Amino acid sequence: PRSGDRYGNPYQYVFQENMMGVNTDVLTYAGESVYEIPDTHADGNSERPYAFGRPSNGGSSAYYPCKSYGQSRFSPIYYYGDFDPNDLRRDVTCAVTGSNGNGSEGMLSFAKGSRLNGGIANNKWDENRMTNPWTVKQRQSGINNPYMRFSDIILMQAEIKAALGKDGEGRQLLEQIRTRAFGSADLAKTDDFIRECGGLLSACIEERKFEFGGEGSRKFDLIRTNKLEDGTASPTAMCSPLMYGQNLSMPRSSMATASRHSALLTRRTTLSSIHHGADRTMTGLLWQARTAQAQRLLLLATRRTSP
Repeated sequence: PRSGDRYGNPYQYVFQENMMGVNTDVLTYAGESVYEIPDTHADGNSERPYAFGRPSNGGSSAYYPCKSYGQSRFSPIYYYGDFDPNDLRRDVTCAVTGSNGNGSEGMLSFAKGSRLNGGIANNKWDENRMTNPWTVKQRQSGINNPYMRFSDIILMQAEIKAALGKDGEGRQLLEQIRTRAFGSADLAKTDDFIRECGGLLSACIEERKFEFGGEGSRKFDLIRTNKLEDGTASPTAMCSPLMYGQNLSMPRSSMATASRHSALLTRRTTLSSIHHGADRTMTGLLWQARTAQAQRLLLLATRRTSP
């Protein structure tokens, strides 16, 4: 399964393991987790996916699935502008649809609010994708928190190598992460990414933004590397043209990606088909292109959020 043959995406398998075995007799820990913070199923307050996961518009009990209000949201710039369209982590990390609470999907709106409002959400945890989806009561999924994953260790080692001037060794470690994320070294374009970031050390820090989106590390990575001001100034600078009715220019030719959100065709799917279907990834969605001008207006309507 780690190859992605079953899920269509090797990165998805990392988080699918978090949701396997919950509400069954077999307790499963994700193979990539170095540490997990345990949550007790059907007891206490499970924050995944209630706060940190794919939103649901269901009520507090006996919904399919129950309410997940979706505290964890992403700036549209992160999804539309930062991610390379070939990066398999994008659609695992970011949700553009949520659950209606009755076994069907609905588009996430950019209107201020929670649940199906509030913009792009965290897609890494979803009660629909549990082995046995829990529908009794909200906030009781029992999905553990992966506090540290092995990819974190690899990227920390790459960062150390870069700081010590051992760029050859550090580059190899960085490429391991990017090759899984893109499916091949050719698509990963590690050398181009390093040049774009201005060096290996900066590339290692930038890579963490994509690898650990929605896992709570970005702010602290920027603080410890003294890049917090740069990290917060960039979105402001990018969005300033919108205030004056100008078109928004995005890096990595991702404006085509921006057209996908508003044009995603809503699919009605039962929990049963999600659970038993052969493809439980987020990569098989239907898209239709729209104009860049329409997307500029769409981005203008969103509230500020952060990765």
